Amino acid sequence: MRNSWEASVVLITSSDRGESHFGTGFVIDKNEQATYFLTCAHVVREIGGPEKIEIQGSQAKVVASSSEDGADLAVLCLAKLLDIPSLPLHAAGKKDK
Repeated sequence: MRNSWEASVVLITSSDRGESHFGTGFVIDKNEQATYFLTCAHVVREIGGPEKIEIQGSQAKVVASSSEDGADLAVLCLAKLLDIPSLPLHAAGKKDK
């Protein structure tokens, strides 16, 4: 049986078929026109940069990304609605902790 979070995870690959780097991300939001994903910024760099990102065979674009010495996060957008559930996120910390 798959954990609930596993259903939200996607494979992120390069459109450059000679490139063997890949990474994972997960669905964080979606609407009628697009699906949004969170991944690591180093994944975007390692697959060849923002212009080479593919998710399930379709070109995705970078909406936001941290600098190389930043938080190592990137938000991606795929201009279609995928039948993948969003990962339920919630605050787990306490104020000032």
